[in-house]
Amino acid sequence: MGMSENTVSPIQSSYPLSGDQEQGGSDRQNVTTHESLMTERMAREDLKRYLVNKYRPLLVDKLTREDLEELQYYHRRQYNTKHGWNREYQRKFVLKLQEYMHEEILKSEIAGIETLVRLMKPEDLENNAVEP
Repeated sequence: MGMSENTVSPIQSSYPLSGDQEQGGSDRQNVTTHESLMTERMAREDLKRYLVNKYRPLLVDKLTREDLEELQYYHRRQYNTKHGWNREYQRKFVLKLQEYMHEEILKSEIAGIETLVRLMKPEDLENNAVEP
């Protein structure tokens, strides 16, 4: 066993930090990044599925595609890093949600509902179409 076999640290190969790394390190990073993204995507889908089921009778079954898009528009514009909170879009977001639920429920469930609105896509509502 020569000295050169023991000169590469496993840490260096699993955390490629410089441009002069071995090709294998880059491949491992890409696999790790891909796995991480897949895990994150699966977690988001699991959370969305849970929230859709939780709020199905209260909101999801009643939402139209247009209303979801409107809610998402208001939600995205509630805050921006340059100007901070925009109370007008916060107010519009809440008023739109109050078309679907009572204010007391909205107050107690706002975090979950905001998360649901952020995660849903208009395609998720295609199951709401009434079949003839």
